[in-house]
Amino acid sequence: MNLAEVIRDHMSITKSTKADACKRNNGPTDLVPMVVWIDEDDQTNVAVVEVKGNTMEYMPKVLAFVAQQNPKAVVFIAESLAKTVDSPEDLESYLAGHKPGDLRKQYEARGPLSGIQELIAFNGIDMATGRQAQGVVKFSYDDQGMPVFDETEVNEVPHDHIDMANMTWLFDKFYGFMKAQQAEQN
Repeated sequence: MNLAEVIRDHMSITKSTKADACKRNNGPTDLVPMVVWIDEDDQTNVAVVEVKGNTMEYMPKVLAFVAQQNPKAVVFIAESLAKTVDSPEDLESYLAGHKPGDLRKQYEARGPLSGIQELIAFNGIDMATGRQAQGVVKFSYDDQGMPVFDETEVNEVPHDHIDMANMTWLFDKFYGFMKAQQAEQN
């Protein structure tokens, strides 16, 4: 399975969905986080993730459900915020003082002048190999409140970077759990 291709396909679908939601709502509209999985029959399935509080609190329940579907690939999709840093030193400094929710507060206070960018993030895992990939598409809104998307980026997650993000860490644990379950069944 080509995980990057799966993510690119879902990036295209998600961009269309976001544009349609903004059009129907006459302006900026956030999409809810979702988990997409490809099942044994190559069918695409979608689960909307509860958005009260921290999404990560709900992911174990969602993944427990997805595990019962025997997925070939799983992709988590969520809107997010990002800040560009210029150097590894700037990143270290930023991470040392960063608290969850800081970017949201800065963005709400200053909007685009904050230097914070809106994006849709995609995290995917190939359940046969455990390989992970991430995709990002940054966007802004035009004067009519319609999204204007930048180019998409999809990259494989190096194994030594798995612990650097909540979702890649969680997917790695999910993969280990699924492999252990399969071993017990055999």
